[in-house]
Amino acid sequence: MKIYTPSEIKEVEKIDIVSFCEAKGIEVIRTGHKYYRLAEHDSLVINTHSNYFVWNSQQVAGNVINFVQSYYDCNFYKAMQILTAETFSTTNIEKQIKEQFIYDINTVDDTSKIERYLDKRGISTYLSSLLIGLGLINQDDKGNVVFNWFKDEEIVGYTLNGVYKYKDKKTGKRKYYKKIGANSELDYGFNFTFGNKNNADNLYIFESEIDLLSYLTLFPKKAKNSTFLSMNGLKNQTVLSFIIDYFRVNYDVYKNIYLCVDNDEAGLNFIKTMKDSYEQQLKGTDKVLKFSIDIPEKRDNEVKKDWNDIAVSFND
Repeated sequence: MKIYTPSEIKEVEKIDIVSFCEAKGIEVIRTGHKYYRLAEHDSLVINTHSNYFVWNSQQVAGNVINFVQSYYDCNFYKAMQILTAETFSTTNIEKQIKEQFIYDINTVDDTSKIERYLDKRGISTYLSSLLIGLGLINQDDKGNVVFNWFKDEEIVGYTLNGVYKYKDKKTGKRKYYKKIGANSELDYGFNFTFGNKNNADNLYIFESEIDLLSYLTLFPKKAKNSTFLSMNGLKNQTVLSFIIDYFRVNYDVYKNIYLCVDNDEAGLNFIKTMKDSYEQQLKGTDKVLKFSIDIPEKRDNEVKKDWNDIAVSFND
């Protein structure tokens, strides 16, 4: 099985998503100056300025590799094979002007609504109070939870999480409203460190903020000298960004990197991709990148299990 180097992956990521679709006969419809959507999946929107897609109904987003994985329902290796089998047009997003992130949230001092919500989701009241006090979590004027993405003491993005469930018109399922702030930093997410971020021993990675907080509620002793990161989905590039930033400062890798994703098909495929694609010695160094797995156990009759399921069960 071919191991793709980080530079090879970076080159593939430059492939223009719209051009790829047109070359593969996937019909796209222009809906604005920089936006396209798929004719067959109108909730899948492509931003040509950032070469990034969001598939709202499936709650997935990412670059061209993630697009191919999502559209063809395939793993990382198959996506790379598809993208390298022929020549596609590329885009130079570095030369494009990135729209500025604006923190457009109206926060309120009274956080009682989100505190009740987090308690209902099984989150430790001590933990939620601590993060609210540090400004990592806010309540907006509509009663939503705001998870602030900090980078070097600056907010570079946020995730909004509703406190009440609504019925999705397309799927019929009840779920919590969730939204990533416009122009939030790419390949980043909600994160914090207990200790010095640049010298943390451990990196714990989750699919969502609620799963992250659930895990810390269940295992508070794991907080020591550790960084916790929510990807808001399954985004290998977000994980790699944190690993690269750490390496630039320390010329080293985290002692332990834990993939704490959902125990379901998508989560297990993500684990396989990370281990198969990136678990190797870093080129030109003696540093070896390794991933450990820490996922919740599920019964034979269960399709999915996440860390919030466990936290809620302990809270009942």
